[in-house]
Amino acid sequence: MERASEMFEEKFRGNPNIFTPDIIRYEMCSPTVAVELSEGEDFDHQPLVGATFLVRKLDGTLRSGTSGANQVFQGNDALNEAEDHVDRVKRLLLGGGE
Repeated sequence: MERASEMFEEKFRGNPNIFTPDIIRYEMCSPTVAVELSEGEDFDHQPLVGATFLVRKLDGTLRSGTSGANQVFQGNDALNEAEDHVDRVKRLLLGGGE
């Protein structure tokens, strides 16, 4: 099975997101879908956590931001909100609904 970190390296070539540059973790949500959780701060030094999803298409290319899954969460509960969002997306991928 492909590794999530390898998918992100292929797509972004080591260029971090300027708002959430610090990687929390990578995870495979399915054999073809990976997520990266990353963190940073906004201009007021409030926590930001980003959830970025990549999908490996049948032609082998990688696509980001499918169906609005990519989200940024702000504030002291940003990490918990991002984790909940990832769990919701994973349930949808597995056919479990909201």
